Amino acid sequence: MPDPIIRRTLLCSVCRYDLEGLSARGNCPECGHDIVASLAARLDLGARQALEFPGARRMAWALTLAAVGALAGTGILATAVFEFISIRANAPTSATILINVLRSGPTVALVGASIGFVAMLGVLPWTNRDGMLRCRVLGTLGFTLWIVAALEQPSLGWMLGATGAGAIALIAIAPLFKQLGPRSRVYRSRQTAAQPFNALLLALFGAGSCGGLANGLPSLRKITPALADTIELASTVLWLTATACAATLVFGLLYLVVNAVWILCAVMRPAPDADSILGSDEHDE
Repeated sequence: MPDPIIRRTLLCSVCRYDLEGLSARGNCPECGHDIVASLAARLDLGARQALEFPGARRMAWALTLAAVGALAGTGILATAVFEFISIRANAPTSATILINVLRSGPTVALVGASIGFVAMLGVLPWTNRDGMLRCRVLGTLGFTLWIVAALEQPSLGWMLGATGAGAIALIAIAPLFKQLGPRSRVYRSRQTAAQPFNALLLALFGAGSCGGLANGLPSLRKITPALADTIELASTVLWLTATACAATLVFGLLYLVVNAVWILCAVMRPAPDADSILGSDEHDE
């Protein structure tokens, strides 16, 4: 049986030497690395070809933009958190300047929620394939509520409303990862195919509920002045918990964006199949 020949550009996975024209059963003439190993590194045999459907690229773009919008949308939580830091931590002047900059959280959240709204309403393909219509409706609703929350003044209802809006948006994004995730080998190899959306939702509710309760506790001092110290302690504990949950949420959503970018790259530039790379001596003749 004729040896298969590399008939298109294939770089050695060790030294980056171009292996085009060489036998797939040989070794790299530059470093001696097995060509089959370089071939295996280039191909993605685990990708689900069934995901080659019309609108896959638009879906990948919608997923990436929605993930970026969700990350930026957390600026609505940052406002309350940094307000707590500036008041309670006796921050020096230099830190206060940074805190004042970070207080632009509602503006960042408004921009992010708007990006997510456009992604789910306009970029996501208009199809009901595998529940995409449900994703569109939930995503559009979630980011719309997020926009409304970003325009409101901080309050208990404001924090809880932003939390609910974020939860709806994340629930809408999750099926997109399930649909497109198998297309990316990096996404699969990092063992992130089961993106921890439950952990994200838990962090979101922790930040929103604790921050909202902490924001409402000071009003109780007028009603029960004897418990002022206890209320102050409870408020501090709640704010610290909200800060920890908000930080966890931000890092989780940042990782979500990285995953979405991996998927987008795989969809926009899919790995070649073996037939497009390999030929044989007999074929070349």
